[in-house]
Amino acid sequence: KISPADPRSRRHRLERYYLQKLQHIADEAKTNPSMDAVQRIKECTCTDFIPKFGHLFDQWETAPVNDTMVQGLISRGLSQFSSEQYVSALITLNYLDQMVSGGCQSYRNLNFTRGLAYYAGGDDEQAAANIQKEIHFFQSQNAQTFLAQYLGTGNAVVNAADRRANIRRFIVEASQNTTSGVDIMLPQEPQSNVISDFQGRLAIAKRYLHHGKSEEALCVYQGLLSDSTLNGHIELKEKLTKLVEGIRSAKMSRVSLQAGFNFAGSGTS
Repeated sequence: KISPADPRSRRHRLERYYLQKLQHIADEAKTNPSMDAVQRIKECTCTDFIPKFGHLFDQWETAPVNDTMVQGLISRGLSQFSSEQYVSALITLNYLDQMVSGGCQSYRNLNFTRGLAYYAGGDDEQAAANIQKEIHFFQSQNAQTFLAQYLGTGNAVVNAADRRANIRRFIVEASQNTTSGVDIMLPQEPQSNVISDFQGRLAIAKRYLHHGKSEEALCVYQGLLSDSTLNGHIELKEKLTKLVEGIRSAKMSRVSLQAGFNFAGSGTS
């Protein structure tokens, strides 16, 4: 049975079908302000999905793996990792490794990113194993530094919040110290002041856009929109909502998204 994480799966197609329906409602609402968009969304279902596409399930799920599927998984895994959905990122990236023969040897930063996600979840053994793979296959200096700094013998036991903070700090420092393009970008270390944190997250989203990483910027903006800090700032919330809609619209017009990682299969990071 094919995994739900597989872009060929019927579940993945169902999710896309539902999002397309919601996008259609959003487009209609822009041209028809009097339309009851809330009611339309409530009534939006996918009960027609199986009658329409059920005969294609086997064809979809037995299709050969292609580059678009791989890039989609990479982009999804990076998006989940960047928004600190570490369990989801592991599911996606582990499946990428299964779907592509020799994936762990083919894509630079795949093992390192999985190692960081395992570290965030408190599984130091798996974290070290994946980071050591990255070092073995790609001689990654960043991976060596993280391993020594946070997973070496005698390192203090840290809680979940500190682990996430360590990852944020390390990624920011690595991005500042490298002379090549940044392969992985994460939010900066949170400030103690709520407003500073909010402004910092806005700056991070802008940086993602500057690097052409719209998927990651979208995750940050969506996180900001769900933040209670915005409740008293209606105008800013409206601007962010429009910005999110613009990014989504641009995404849907592309055939495929540029991968967030530099999964070149060679070189160091």
